[in-house]
Amino acid sequence: APVGGGKRNMIGEIIILLGAVLLGQVVISQGWGAASPSHSGLDYYALDYIRVQDGLSYIAQGKTNPDYLIWGSLVLAAANGIVIEAVDVIEDNEPYARLEPPALVAGNHVIIQHEARVYTEYSHLQQGSLLVQPGQYVHAGQPIAQVGSSGWSWEPHLHFQAQEGPQLGAQSIPWTFKR
Repeated sequence: APVGGGKRNMIGEIIILLGAVLLGQVVISQGWGAASPSHSGLDYYALDYIRVQDGLSYIAQGKTNPDYLIWGSLVLAAANGIVIEAVDVIEDNEPYARLEPPALVAGNHVIIQHEARVYTEYSHLQQGSLLVQPGQYVHAGQPIAQVGSSGWSWEPHLHFQAQEGPQLGAQSIPWTFKR
């Protein structure tokens, strides 16, 4: 059966159903095809998640990562699968610091294989927070890391996408939330 118990739509395409990747209320700050270079081309179907309170994503002045409401939130596996990549050695950026393009744009990240050509990528994770390792089987809803701000990240957020290949930068694919 397709990931998450998905079915086929009227033209035979498989509908990929994925569970929540964060607990609680979140906001999608950049969605599918956002007017941003980070969500076009191969990353077209990616989402960036933040938390907002009173119209702001941070408390105090927003000058340090812990000021951000999403900082340190548990990231959950979207579906059952096997961890094929887990990177946890990249320092987190301070909010809105001048960034040079990093060697690893995704920063700390996890990639999980769910079936032959369906993978999920979780990026910009907090350094030292990964709870999984390559080869480990994970269940939908299992905590895998914490939200950080590593890689090409201006403020703490979670970049999430379903994709058709195991490598960073693989073609993202459409999916829908499992109810």
